[in-house]
Amino acid sequence: MDSEVTHVHMGQVPDDDEISLLNLASVLLRRGGLIILSTFAGALIALVPALRTPLEYTATTTFLPNAEGETGFGGAAGLAQQFGFALPRSGGFERNSLFYQNLLQSREILAGVVTPGIEVVTPTGVTT
Repeated sequence: MDSEVTHVHMGQVPDDDEISLLNLASVLLRRGGLIILSTFAGALIALVPALRTPLEYTATTTFLPNAEGETGFGGAAGLAQQFGFALPRSGGFERNSLFYQNLLQSREILAGVVTPGIEVVTPTGVTT
């Protein structure tokens, strides 16, 4: 006899490859406790490291000097740079890096950045 032939008893319908929704719901209801327990265990495994990791906020900025004698060509130069073209700029850079260091250390800039109540950890201790 052929090995692929299935024997069907009287009154039985041969199984097909589809799963009925009733059978699926039955399995989910029987294994509901295990499903809920696995969900909570997975959430706990993910939540513990997430809560133990300290929050860290990093901000960066860049200052680009403006040339004094620059014409109204700046908008077109910016647009050209977006497409990979570099247009020459006229004028020199009168402001050097010392200007920007002093700017960053000025009270006006620092007052807008620093919020009272934040603790800063330094090698010598904690400063507020």
